[in-house]
Amino acid sequence: MRIHSIIPARELEPGLATIVVRIPGQATLRSRAVMVQHHDYGVVQVAFASGHILSLSDRTMVGRIVNCTVRTSRRDTSQRGTQ
Repeated sequence: MRIHSIIPARELEPGLATIVVRIPGQATLRSRAVMVQHHDYGVVQVAFASGHILSLSDRTMVGRIVNCTVRTSRRDTSQRGTQ
């Protein structure tokens, strides 16, 4: 299951979520944020796994896609064949 959301850049943090940024005049960037630096003057610098490094306003809206896996408990898997 995937969870899609749009968040301000100030809420970004490194992790497994895919970040989507539309850059005018270029292709859309879809990659994981591996390093995020928040600066006092309203700028967020993001280093992506793809090798891109962007400086964004902390108010810039970016897309976030989180892949969630639904885990079944042992009891659920053992009872599947008994119905």
